[in-house]
Amino acid sequence: GESFYVVDRGTPRIFRLDASGRAQATLNLASFGTYGLNGLAVDATGNLYVADTGRNRILVLGQDGGLKRTIGHSGSDLSGLTQPMSLAFAPDASMFVADWENSRIAHWSSTFEATEAWSTSFRPFGVAVDQLGRVFVPDLERRRVEAFTPQGAPLGELGGPGSPPIEIAPKQVAVGRSGQPSVYALGSDGIVRLDLENTAPPPQPSADVDVASLGVLALLLVLVGAAINSRRARRRAA
Repeated sequence: GESFYVVDRGTPRIFRLDASGRAQATLNLASFGTYGLNGLAVDATGNLYVADTGRNRILVLGQDGGLKRTIGHSGSDLSGLTQPMSLAFAPDASMFVADWENSRIAHWSSTFEATEAWSTSFRPFGVAVDQLGRVFVPDLERRRVEAFTPQGAPLGELGGPGSPPIEIAPKQVAVGRSGQPSVYALGSDGIVRLDLENTAPPPQPSADVDVASLGVLALLLVLVGAAINSRRARRRAA
């Protein structure tokens, strides 16, 4: 609705605020033994997901602050986490986690099953997903925002060669939900908006064309081989 949530990581607690910033509720998390809260996201049903960075897990809370379950465990296996920093939901209700110490993005299905985890070659603090399912990850050191498919295939870089430079070193990212498709990047010097322009991918040959090309190539090789054998046979006869 019109509410939003704020993590107070030092207390630890979560505030629910209305659109004008007035506190509606305070959720105290001290009894859960958290250690360094960071990212926060809300699913379509209103449950809260909080990155408990120091405990290497994601807390799932009801709107009343009650603990429903935890996701992940310490480690670097498919369902493991080591200092998760941020998380974001995709349109299909799956969840992406910036797994900082493991230098990767972890993907969890809507049923809390770990499905993919891909290396980013840097330690990601933030992650965001747009309405097309594209995953955006800030690269603080190179001052870029990387874009991936939900399976981890690279789509490109914002701030990389051939695109306008990013004026800040991005640490967190968020996606605009309406109007011009945009990614908002947060750095120590402020926030910048990166407008996206959707372009069609280059034309790709169809499977039929590829098969036909292979057939023509094979036929040419056969003809060349036949010509060579025929020439050798004539030489032997001579």
